[in-house]
Amino acid sequence: MSHSESPHVVELYVRSLAAGDSQARVEETLSRLRDLESDGAIDDYDVHVWGDGVALDSQVTETDAGAFIRERVAAFREWAHEADRDLAGFDERTTHSAMTGRAHRNLSVPAMALCERRGEDIEWVAPCEDDGTVTVGDRLDALEEETVSDPEVVAAPPAND
Repeated sequence: MSHSESPHVVELYVRSLAAGDSQARVEETLSRLRDLESDGAIDDYDVHVWGDGVALDSQVTETDAGAFIRERVAAFREWAHEADRDLAGFDERTTHSAMTGRAHRNLSVPAMALCERRGEDIEWVAPCEDDGTVTVGDRLDALEEETVSDPEVVAAPPAND
């Protein structure tokens, strides 16, 4: 399968799917992803809940969920390095516990992030920074513009489910 024939998948990462302050933003983003899929701009999308971060120096990192977050963020960082961009909102912090006196390393993640893939290759991660910040919404805008400007995408037959 060539690069252009590889499935074009968007992975959306959110802190929560619960009702609250970010619910409208998540719902709008999901609606846009559904539209991009139905328009043929992407082949599929996945949604992952990753909370607000993960401890880096505890048994948590040995769990499937902890390993998943660490592996994804490592892949995002590799993409950012190769693309000469900085990842926005992915921060490592050390906190000190007043109760135990121990220091803990934590990785915080953005409230919402997007990873665009073709097959196994990462094509884009948002939020990221170059001359300015590219948000998840900015990247979805670009995908929507590509759909409108690419007659093959607009004319693509709908996928059979």
